Amino acid sequence: MILTDLDLLSDSVSQNICMNNCHKCEDNCPVGTIENGVVNQKLCRNHAYRKTKRGFDTTDCNICRTICPMRYGDKTEQ
Repeated sequence: MILTDLDLLSDSVSQNICMNNCHKCEDNCPVGTIENGVVNQKLCRNHAYRKTKRGFDTTDCNICRTICPMRYGDKTEQ
């Protein structure tokens, strides 16, 4: 953590790169955390992230990201 009293500018808002009428993430989420393009972050985190018996962090679910056709970004503007 870094504490500062500098007046810093924020980044611009990211652009939505979701494809029109694509609902693959919503349709394939095993716990229904995505609805109308909005993610219930708490429900998602509670399902996706866990600890092993030895206390190591693990990701048990990543389906929405692996199924997304835009998972590598928008290649049309390169």
